Amino acid sequence: MGVKINLDGLLKVEKELNYIQSHRIKVGVLGDGTGEGGKSVQEYAMYVEYGTSTIPRRPFFRKEMVTARAKKEITDYMNNLIGNVCNGSLTGAQFWNSVGLYCKARVIKSIKNGGWAANATSTLKYKDGSQPLINTGTLVDSIDFEVI
Repeated sequence: MGVKINLDGLLKVEKELNYIQSHRIKVGVLGDGTGEGGKSVQEYAMYVEYGTSTIPRRPFFRKEMVTARAKKEITDYMNNLIGNVCNGSLTGAQFWNSVGLYCKARVIKSIKNGGWAANATSTLKYKDGSQPLINTGTLVDSIDFEVI
């Protein structure tokens, strides 16, 4: 009498881990709308992220995606999720979708609650409100991710 071993579960986990390893996410200003002052939303995002001679630097993206603190928090989030892939309760695609949604939410929260330099008086004359980086919502609406 021989021993029969079923490796189906292990093979499924291996497939999902291979998917995770062979894919990444791209997070950023992926929308194609028009930003403040008629500029493309990507161009506007670059101006406010890095600043110009007339726009103060408001690094909404780098603060939540590139700093050492942000990288650690994102890595911790991913490490917590990977156990769900290993126990079969999450697929590789669901893993990356969850990470993408998490990163997207971080950037949007940064835009909305960043504690940025106040808008100039000249800016306030044409804006509906006084909150920096928020007027029409185009920038926030353009933050997204894609699995690549």
